[in-house]
Order: sequence, then structure tokens, then C-alpha cells
Amino acid sequence: MTHTTSDIQDFLRHIDPFDQLSETVITQIANKSQIWRYRMGQVILMRGKLSSYVTILLEGQGRLLGYDPRTQMPTTLQRLTPGCIVGDVNLIRGVPCETVIASTEAVGIALKQEDFWNLLEEYPRLKEQFQDQCTLSELYDLLGTRLAQEAQGDIDIKALAEDLIEDAQVHYLTPGTHSLPPEHQQQLWLVSGGGSIENFAVGNRLNLNNGQTSVIVKGAQAARVISLPLLDLERIKSTPQLPSNQPSSSLSVETVEEEIPYADVEIVGLPPKPEPTPKGKKRKSYPFIKGKTPLGVGSACFQMLSQYFGMPYRRDVIRRILAQQLQRTGTLSLPLCGAITELMGLNAQLIKIPASSFTQLKTPALIMWQDSLTILYDVSEKEVVVAVPELGVLRKNPREFLEQWGESGEVLLLQPTKDTPQQRFGLSWFIPALKKYRRVLVEVFVASFFVQLFGLANPLMIQVIIDKVIVQNSADTLQVLGTFLLIIAIFEAVLTTLRTYLFVDTTNRIDMSLGSEIIDHLLRLPLRYFEKRPVGEISTRVNELENIRQFLTGTALTVVLDAVFSVVYIVVMVVYSPPLNPSSLGDRTHFRGHDPSFLPHHSPSTKG
Repeated sequence: MTHTTSDIQDFLRHIDPFDQLSETVITQIANKSQIWRYRMGQVILMRGKLSSYVTILLEGQGRLLGYDPRTQMPTTLQRLTPGCIVGDVNLIRGVPCETVIASTEAVGIALKQEDFWNLLEEYPRLKEQFQDQCTLSELYDLLGTRLAQEAQGDIDIKALAEDLIEDAQVHYLTPGTHSLPPEHQQQLWLVSGGGSIENFAVGNRLNLNNGQTSVIVKGAQAARVISLPLLDLERIKSTPQLPSNQPSSSLSVETVEEEIPYADVEIVGLPPKPEPTPKGKKRKSYPFIKGKTPLGVGSACFQMLSQYFGMPYRRDVIRRILAQQLQRTGTLSLPLCGAITELMGLNAQLIKIPASSFTQLKTPALIMWQDSLTILYDVSEKEVVVAVPELGVLRKNPREFLEQWGESGEVLLLQPTKDTPQQRFGLSWFIPALKKYRRVLVEVFVASFFVQLFGLANPLMIQVIIDKVIVQNSADTLQVLGTFLLIIAIFEAVLTTLRTYLFVDTTNRIDMSLGSEIIDHLLRLPLRYFEKRPVGEISTRVNELENIRQFLTGTALTVVLDAVFSVVYIVVMVVYSPPLNPSSLGDRTHFRGHDPSFLPHHSPSTKG
């Protein structure tokens, strides 16, 4: 399908507010604009990156997304149809707050920002339409920032913005010093963008406190401020609502002949470009599970994803689904993998992209590479990191990798949601804290080893004193052996003191580290969590962590030392008296064999 300039003119004549322009101006806009196509799932605008175009949707459909700063999850604000204009509020605010994704194959009219600004300057009606009205995406962004600052976690920002959009008013403060009108005390004034206001960042409430009587606008551009009725806002906020709009996945792919060029835009969720790894810096490690058969490859990929996101892995369920699919079709497809990842609790989106956009993907993702299911862990202009169950974690040059991948292909984008299950609490939760202090714990273990060694040397020296001094009546030998015993006692006391100091200091640091993590986690929980728990339950559970930590750093250390020294003691006993050694060990075996016969008799007496 192709579009001529006449088609664009006819389209703009029926689009508000361009229908207010003359035929000559519409013709000029049509001549200056560009026509771009967008694949399904491709990004038209990206939050956080200011585009140099204003886009008018000509064909197809799209989604306008807002990002909740409290959960970092996208929410669909509006379904876009032909005639919708996007990107204008980003330019007017100077803050890229809009994310627009093509829901279907779409065609857009792209107008350069220079031409857009010229239209606003020449035609007051356009300026009134674009600059003097607050949009839903702008209000959603400002309210999200405000509620995040107030730690309001149970209010639906989208519903709140829809309720207040009709009452939102736009104000412009020209560069210089301004006194706010008296009615601003009954309104919520939020800094939206434009010129910078001294001591007030974008999203902050413009409120004069501590004797402040005016605000200062810096720069050459007027500051944009949005005012909301404070009474209506407090009334709506007093009725908490849980966000109801969850990001949905798209697991279908379409292809269309490329008569109109595709826009060179980025993939949804594009993160900041990763910095190159400095020389000598350790590379990031990624989970890896081996797999040889098709069933093993699929199971390994989902297990690696579970480890990457810290999720529980339901091995039996996933392997059963994979086995049934392999029996029916003989292969594993990305749409099926998308359904499985949704079952696991992830948000999946299947898209088809050209090779030129591959390095802009957000990771991790699932792809098919060399006819095998592969996890894309990281991608940049310099390196592609993939996990292939049959081969391992591979680091490839992007050009070489894309030569094997093809000119285009399907990619299954994966993102966690606020409902994504996390791995249950276990001993593994303590491992990072123990790893952080592993060097000191090793020193404590070594010191404990030598303390045990000195403790073993003491009775042996007493035996030597009995044999050499008392039996042989050698007084000179007594002085030497006594001095040696004194030195051993001093070393043992010093080592015990150092070990105790290191051990107590390290365990206190571990307790502080774990305690701070618990407090941070508790502060992020909603109030409903505490309302459902009786008084004292949370503090009791927190105190139990001390017992677990004490077991890992105290009891476990003692068990390891006892296991090591049991071998040392047996060796010493064999050297000391080979006939006596089996007799001593035999007594232990004899008593151990009688333990079960005594347990039934003692267990009833311990129950009452």
C-alpha cells in the first residue's frame, strides 16, 4: 500500500485541529512530513527519549502507555486510532513522558519538531489546542511522581488522572521572579516542564513555605505548571483503589510487504546503553543449565529464566507441557514459550524485528538460534551474550551472530510484573551476606583449627612430661617442656581472643546487613499487610533470623571443625596406640547401636 501527498491532505482536512488550517498550510504540512510504517510491537515513542518528530497515526492502532514510578510497570492509558497525535506533549514539556507502541501494523505521518513549532507560532488556534491543554499522559506522569513521593501505593493513578483531567489547568510562568496568586493554596500546582524553576524539579509541588514569597524561573523558556483542585484530589485519594490495568502480552506476528519504509525506531523497554566493561573488571555471570535433548533444552531455558528472575521453578509442570508439545509437533515454538512464561508469572510479548534493531532489544529474551531455543541475556553494539543449553554461555560479535540469525526474526520479550512470584525464603537468602564476609569467616575457621590443634597438643605434652620427667626423674627436661606448654597456652589464648573478636564483629555486621534489608522490605509493604498480622508476629519472625544466622555461622562452623578433627584425632590415636584405637571406636559403635532401644522408653516421658 502506498500513500500520496493528496491522501495525506485529505486525511489532515478531517483531523482536529488541522481542519482549522487553510488548504495552503495543509499542503505545506503534507509536503514536509514523512510516512513511516511500524511493525506490531514496535515503538513509536519511548519514555525517557525525546523524539524529534510529532506523529499522527494514519492507519492501524497503537497503545499509549504510562509508567507507574512506584512499580516500574507500564499501564495502557489509551487505545490509539487513526487521527490520534502523539509526541506533541513531549516537545512542549521538554520531558519525554509518552510511550507509544504499535498494536497492529501501523502507518504514521511524522512531522519534524521545527515545523511543529513554526505552526504553533503562526497559528494561535493550534497553540491553544496543543500548549494550553493538559494531556492524560502528562497528568499521569505528574501524579505518579507525586504519589511516589508521598508513598501512596494503593491508588490507581490512571483512574485518578481520568477524574481530574477535566479540571486540570495549564499555567506558564515567564522567566523572572513571580508571586503566586492566593488561590494556589487551594490548588495543587505541579511543575510540568519548560523552563526550570529554582528549587522545584519537574513533578514537585509548587508551594511557598518557610517565608518564601516568590519563585524564580531560570532560562529563556517559560515554565509550564499544571494546577489541580486540591479538594477534589483529596476526596478521590481518600478512596484507595488498586491498579486494575495490567500490561497484556501480544503473542501474534504479522508481516506486510514493505512499500512504505519502516521507521528506524527502538524496541519497547529499551534501557540505557550499557557502558563498556572496563579492562580488568570481572564480567557478569549468568545462570546456565545444560540440556542435550529438545525436552532438556526447553526445560533448561525455563530453569535459567527462573534463576535469573529469582522465581520458583515448577519442573514437573513445565516438563509435562513441553513433552506434550514435542509429541504433537516435534518442535518448541516461541508462542508456546510465551504461554509458558505467562504461566510462570512473567509478561511476554512476541515481536518480529529486523536485524538492524536487534542490538536495541531489552534483555532477557527468548529467541531461536541455529534451530535451538536460546536465551538472550545481554546485547549491545559490541557484544551479544546468549545461553545455549547444548553449548554454554556464549559471547559473540553482533555482526557474526546476526549473520547466523538472519535478516529478521521473532523475539519473545520478557518482563517481570508486580505479581511475579518470587522464590520462597530459604537458607539461600543468607548466602549473599555470608559471601560478603567469607574472607573473615575463613580466618575464623583457620584460627579455630589452630586453637583445636593447640588443645590437642596440651594432653600430648602432659603425657611426655609424665614419661620423661616423672618416670625418668629429669628436672632439666621439665623446664623445657614447661616453657613449651606456657608458650602454647599463650598462643592459644591470643588466637582464641582474635577468633572471638573477629567472629563477634562479623556476625554483628551480618545481623545489621540482614536487619537493614528486612526493614527496607517492611517499609515497602502496603499497610494492608500489617493490618492482617497480629501484634508481635512480625517481630517474632524477625528475631528468628538471629537463630538461623547463629546456626549458619556458629553451629555449622563447629560441625565442620568437628568433622575435620575427628579424622585428625583418629590418626593421632592410630599413631599413639594401634590396638587401643579399634577398642575406642568400637565403644562408640556399641553405644550408638543401643540408642534406638532406649528412645521408645524415653519418648513418652518427654511428652507430658
